[in-house]
Amino acid sequence: MVLDFGFLKEEMMAHVDAPCDHGLILSFHDEEVLAMLAPPGIDTGAWLEELRGTVCAQGYAATEETRLGQKLYVIPFPPTAECLARHWYERLDPAVSARSRGKAELVKVTVWETPNCRADYGVG
Repeated sequence: MVLDFGFLKEEMMAHVDAPCDHGLILSFHDEEVLAMLAPPGIDTGAWLEELRGTVCAQGYAATEETRLGQKLYVIPFPPTAECLARHWYERLDPAVSARSRGKAELVKVTVWETPNCRADYGVG
């Protein structure tokens, strides 16, 4: 074996599964919906600005500090399969390269909407 790809599952769990599985993915442009999810007893406007600032700084914001305590993943674009495939590719690609010390290359990420509908993003 040249390379144990167990690290790939770890990176996918950290970057995709942990923040998004059984959660809600919204664009930060969905302000009315986001406002409904603001934790009780806090300034909703300040909470939204904090989310927006995090998204602008790192490309996403992940939190469970919401009104219902559910996972919330906020991105700067519509949460379509096409956009998410690109987003997760861009998050996973450097992690795969670093964890494999440049021996592995992430070629493609596929996001399935249904058993018959998917979006792919990757290199060449």
